[in-house]
Amino acid sequence: MILNYKINGYYCSSCMDKVIDSIKDLPGVNKAELNFSLDRIKVQLNNKEINSIETLDKEVKGLVDRFEPNATVEKIDKDSGSKRDNDLDTQVKWYRDSRIYRLVLGIIFGILGFLFSRNNIDSYNINIGFYLIGYWLAGGSVVKQAGKNLVSGRVFDENFLMSIATIGAMLIGEWPEAIAVMAFYKVGDYLQNRAVSSSKSSIRELLELKTDEVKVKNDAGEIIRKTAEEIVPGDHLIIGAGDKIPVDGEIIDGQSALNTSALTGESELRNVGPGDAVQSGMVNSNGSLIVRAEKLYEDSAVARIIKLVEEATGRKSKTEKFITKFARYYTPVVVLLASLVAIIPPLLGLGTFSTWFYRALIFLVISCPCALVISIPLSFFAGIGVSARQGILVQGSNFLEALADIKSVIYDKTGTLTEGKFKLTNIEVFNSFSEDEVLKTAISAEQYSNHALAEALQKERDRFTDLYDVQETNELPGRGLEAEINDKLVWLGSRDWLAEEKGLSFPASNNGGTEVLLAIARKPAGVFNFKDKLKPDIVDVVKALKSKGIEQTILSGDRQQEVAEVADELGIAYYSELLPEDKLSILEDIKAGQSKKEKLVYLGDGINDAPSLARSDIGIAMGALGTDVAIDSADVVIMDDKLGKLLSAIDIADKTRKLVWQNIVMALGVKIVFMILGTLGLAGLWFAVFADVGVALLAVLNSLRILWDYRVTE
Repeated sequence: MILNYKINGYYCSSCMDKVIDSIKDLPGVNKAELNFSLDRIKVQLNNKEINSIETLDKEVKGLVDRFEPNATVEKIDKDSGSKRDNDLDTQVKWYRDSRIYRLVLGIIFGILGFLFSRNNIDSYNINIGFYLIGYWLAGGSVVKQAGKNLVSGRVFDENFLMSIATIGAMLIGEWPEAIAVMAFYKVGDYLQNRAVSSSKSSIRELLELKTDEVKVKNDAGEIIRKTAEEIVPGDHLIIGAGDKIPVDGEIIDGQSALNTSALTGESELRNVGPGDAVQSGMVNSNGSLIVRAEKLYEDSAVARIIKLVEEATGRKSKTEKFITKFARYYTPVVVLLASLVAIIPPLLGLGTFSTWFYRALIFLVISCPCALVISIPLSFFAGIGVSARQGILVQGSNFLEALADIKSVIYDKTGTLTEGKFKLTNIEVFNSFSEDEVLKTAISAEQYSNHALAEALQKERDRFTDLYDVQETNELPGRGLEAEINDKLVWLGSRDWLAEEKGLSFPASNNGGTEVLLAIARKPAGVFNFKDKLKPDIVDVVKALKSKGIEQTILSGDRQQEVAEVADELGIAYYSELLPEDKLSILEDIKAGQSKKEKLVYLGDGINDAPSLARSDIGIAMGALGTDVAIDSADVVIMDDKLGKLLSAIDIADKTRKLVWQNIVMALGVKIVFMILGTLGLAGLWFAVFADVGVALLAVLNSLRILWDYRVTE
């Protein structure tokens, strides 16, 4: 059993990690995970152990309140619509606005107290009253949360540190500073939270592929409206100009041009008409189409893409894991250092205990690692979102990070480097067989195959009014095809297969390209030559990768001559006439020659190359729009056939890494400087709050620069 909870108003990813860890320890819970992009917690239960769902709900809400008191939590259905989310957003907005009003009132009361004291009004109790009210309005929620955390054993968090620091300031008579610092902290915290919320919304906007409702013509000819989830296979969908196709299907009426940019990242329109397959997320640019639904929404292209991107945040990069581990050791270390700051100098006669205790508190406020634990995951999530908008699906921040460390790229040839659209260019015949007989036999044998060469043969079918009677066929991947046609045994396949396994010798062919050999009744009958051409952008891609020092190799099952032609034109190494297991063996050898940090990429079509895609550091499936196998086997999916997207993926990975390390250097650098200044008495609580909340806000904003970069270039 799985329960889903919607979380609104959380901004501290490390705090939510503690929530998840605590939920995992609850009785009856098998698994718990946070979906960062949807702000949802998914809890998987053991039905035999769980006693009360209501009790579990209360415990989950209690844990969220304990670690993230500003967040709201509500149990929802798996596919709960936007209305529930909007209701929760409204609750959070009301709560957020009420905090703003309290903060403003607190500042006003603080100003009144300050004015009374400045004008020497002889009423000390009035001054203190205004200050106390102002302090409680501005920072009461912080003090209350610090008390809750103290009871539950959480001591050195921001709430506790801010409470101790400002209460200490009031005890020594610095009332205005205490209120002002608390107000500054709350304002900075508010801006930081808004920035995180806005950033997640901006990233989610990149994936707004889903259609809310669509017109459907029912069996009675009436026009009704259905949500994407309500559509069933066989429904006739009316897609008007500007409408988004909600589920995968087939056009049964109308002609138009579809905008596929939401799926492929390309603005080029695709002309379609009756009989053409369409995917969810495509937009009808003009006219009207009738589309017969072929799949449920949950099985459609859009649903798979959205699910893939949402779940990608669960696969953390090494940098994210390092920061999480670093924070665990970092916090105790700075607490120890702060204790030494409070104790050692006064023991050496360098000042009073109160002075150094105050400096130690400043040191602790500055040291909070929130800037890192918030901005680092956000940077990777932004990179994944931008990649998806470009038609590049990255299945985790670990793979996005790995794209910045590519050392070698291995290509499958057909369909990856070449267009995979073969054309029959020459036929040679032997042993008194006629060209028509040879061609008709090959077309008859291959008529049920979906291989690229078989499709090229079928283009010649118009030359014949009918085909031969095929009694039986058996396709052998990587070798060829056996068939019984007109009571004759037919073999169609590679030269090596026919020579080594069938004992047939064919005359050498010098026509180039890809060849397929035909034997009829155990006699050589003919040789077919096919030509394929390179994709338009491949030469530029290979040059660009060479300029980055990336090694490139072709692994192909095609014969040596045709692979050599492609490799020579591109100027890269190659291996030919390989079976799938041969490709895997060579890939292992190349990988063994690289360091652990250096990554190997394999590009293939996601079906025949599944073992190599799975074994490489980064398996990239090409042209995989609507292909389940590609999404299952690859780490990165390029949704169209344009290899130039590999360069875009590397560029996004490089920019994401730069943002991550900029945030790490900025956060730690500023904190170290202000820790030193605070210890020397050159920075007060004002500077401490800036070094904490201010730097976190700057790091969050810096994480979003990749969104701006790619919106400008679209």
